Amino acid sequence: MRVLLKSKFETSGGNYDSRRLQKQLDYQGILVGLHRVRGLMKKMQIKAIWKRQFINTAGNRHNLPVFENSLKQTILVSKKLDHYKTSSEGTYSTGCRSATGL
Repeated sequence: MRVLLKSKFETSGGNYDSRRLQKQLDYQGILVGLHRVRGLMKKMQIKAIWKRQFINTAGNRHNLPVFENSLKQTILVSKKLDHYKTSSEGTYSTGCRSATGL
């Protein structure tokens, strides 16, 4: 059972979780419960890892003009907010707090 489970996991590229592995075993005629598959995966220390796709959120492929900051707005922060990160695409929140920090 473990060898079959490991081979199905490896053929999926490490993407299948316990539900998908259980369905794959069911298609082959091997009836095993979801909790059994989950427990075996935990004992074998295999965990599904999803490969994220890059999504371009900048949306800069247009011929529209980009206006400068005519209001000259700057944001002053009295203390560092650790749950906000800045990247080339802009600022995004990593937590569940609002922009005001409340």
